[in-house]
Amino acid sequence: MEVITWESAGKNFLVPTYLNGQYTRGPEKRNEITNRKFNTFLYIKSGYYIIESKSGKRLALTPGNLIYIPKGASYTTSTSKESFELFFLDFNLKNLDTDNEVVFSDDIELITDQMPENLKEVTREFSSYRPNRKRGTMIHSLYLFSKILYNVIDIVAAYKIKKGSSYKVSYAIAYTHGHYTEPLTVEDMAKRCNMSVSRFHECFKAQTGQTFINYRNHLRLERAKILLIQNQGKTIGKIATMVGFSDPLYFSKCFRKYFGQSPKEYVGQKRY
Repeated sequence: MEVITWESAGKNFLVPTYLNGQYTRGPEKRNEITNRKFNTFLYIKSGYYIIESKSGKRLALTPGNLIYIPKGASYTTSTSKESFELFFLDFNLKNLDTDNEVVFSDDIELITDQMPENLKEVTREFSSYRPNRKRGTMIHSLYLFSKILYNVIDIVAAYKIKKGSSYKVSYAIAYTHGHYTEPLTVEDMAKRCNMSVSRFHECFKAQTGQTFINYRNHLRLERAKILLIQNQGKTIGKIATMVGFSDPLYFSKCFRKYFGQSPKEYVGQKRY
């Protein structure tokens, strides 16, 4: 199992191999979990919740707290006597670059004291249905999970943006994964990272091996491949717009550059 930092997560293509979300309501007695089978994001909606890992790390959680529990963790939980609500998002991740399973740490971690509203909206949307193996549902689940994951990475990276250009580029990477369909420019990201455009360009390329625009476009095109296969009556121009390209011709040019064939040829190949 591969342990990667939150800062480096945005540089890897991470794909969930298991995915499930649910709400839990209390009260609940003391509970002991050994060698947890999944990674988990846990959001405290209401009530009081205590979690203590076998290493001795103890978190007393209140509404708004968001924590991460790594796969393989052993810990105990207890709650207050009154009613409480938790949102669990269980998942296992695979790093496509290394073909390894991924965890973000060896122990439980408090991600934030107060979950941002935009991330609350995504978790509410995710919890409104149960993922299953139907293609359309799973694709939508993967999309929602990506929004949750990279919003979380965004939150973690933002705390460390004050120190060094590497943290700033990691923040830019994480932010881009969560917002690549938006009209992000080099100037936008340089400003977000409190860097000059030339310095941002230099640092970003040194850390990723690509220019920011190439990196952003690669994310858009990987998403476009999924939408082209799913299709559901959408034109190539519509899909181009959905992933952030305002010009369908430029989208087709970039697609051919990255994948060696046009979007139309790619769809034809997958169908036959």
